[in-house]
Amino acid sequence: MVFLEQVLGRSLAQRGGHLALGMSLLVLGVVLGALGVGALGERDRMELVALVSGHLAALGQGGALGRLEPGPALALAVRNLRLVAFLWLLGLTVAGSLVGLGLLFFRGFVAGFAAGFLSAQLGWRGAVLAAAGLLPHNLVAIPALALAGAGALDFALAVVQGRARRSRSHFYRELGDYTRWMAGAGALAVVAALVEGWVTPLLLGLAARLALAP
Repeated sequence: MVFLEQVLGRSLAQRGGHLALGMSLLVLGVVLGALGVGALGERDRMELVALVSGHLAALGQGGALGRLEPGPALALAVRNLRLVAFLWLLGLTVAGSLVGLGLLFFRGFVAGFAAGFLSAQLGWRGAVLAAAGLLPHNLVAIPALALAGAGALDFALAVVQGRARRSRSHFYRELGDYTRWMAGAGALAVVAALVEGWVTPLLLGLAARLALAP
């Protein structure tokens, strides 16, 4: 247990700067996404309002989005694992490793835009909907994506800076450490998928009924 804590602490210290960079991009994405709501044209806004209203009606009546079903959760788990595997592959290249950081920014932008739009249109009811629909799984998914992005960037820099090229044994040691790190990110991504498939729909259904209440 002590050895595991030492390894984890060393890994976090090694990649702490990259994690901070990823989280900074995420926050920037959230802010720009929320500000982007004001740039919507009237036609686009009305189309989004109609789309959101339709989903709210389905949720409020106990529609498919508000039911607990294992199929969606498993599909989301597979999707998240594919994303982490994709980021692992990208980490083997220098340019590709930056994609993980871009994904963090995009994830933040989407979340910020959705939360800003719902709050602007529905007030406190929209804020409740945004919290129920975005917070539960993203509390796990965002750290998973941040870990994966930081790991990919760190390995790419290890190759560029020569840490992984000193010898074949150094390369395999760096690759093994990188793979274990990404496996941890993958485990978190699976947990996020289970939350998104089972917990988020339940909370979103309850929030929709509250939002539709007179």
